Amino acid sequence: MTQSLITGPLVIVGGSEDHNEERKILREFVNLSGPDASIVIITVASESQAEVGSRYVDVFNRLGCDKVRVLTINKRGDANTRGAVEAIENATGVFFTGGNQLRITRLLGGTKLDTALHRQHERGLVLAGTSAGAAMMPTLMVTGGRAETAFRIGIVELGSGMGSSVAC
Repeated sequence: MTQSLITGPLVIVGGSEDHNEERKILREFVNLSGPDASIVIITVASESQAEVGSRYVDVFNRLGCDKVRVLTINKRGDANTRGAVEAIENATGVFFTGGNQLRITRLLGGTKLDTALHRQHERGLVLAGTSAGAAMMPTLMVTGGRAETAFRIGIVELGSGMGSSVAC
């Protein structure tokens, strides 16, 4: 007997998404998260976590989602707490903000929070991210390079991403 694997959607936003006008992509993320959406915003990529988190809470509230919380991770230990894992276990959608994708992998990779994200995504959790929050999703991610040479093979720097089960 084979077991059916339910994997949640990925919403990968290139960056500078519209969070002031129509907000089409963010609206779709909320819709995918369900009629009683419970969204966790992970701001770990940003140096200004409080400011960025507050901005996205406002955006998701304006889109009709009243169950929104920011999960602030300042050190790896924060990503190993029961509270962080429970936040993911109780979420229907997780949104990663932009910033530096190396902060995401350095502070979350291999933690209990990382394990919970993978486990819940396999059970249908919607994962979304913009800019660095999108760049970290594959197993292998771009970590640096110059804009004028980015499209030439071997010119970008690569590193380990968070390794979403479907974003390769």
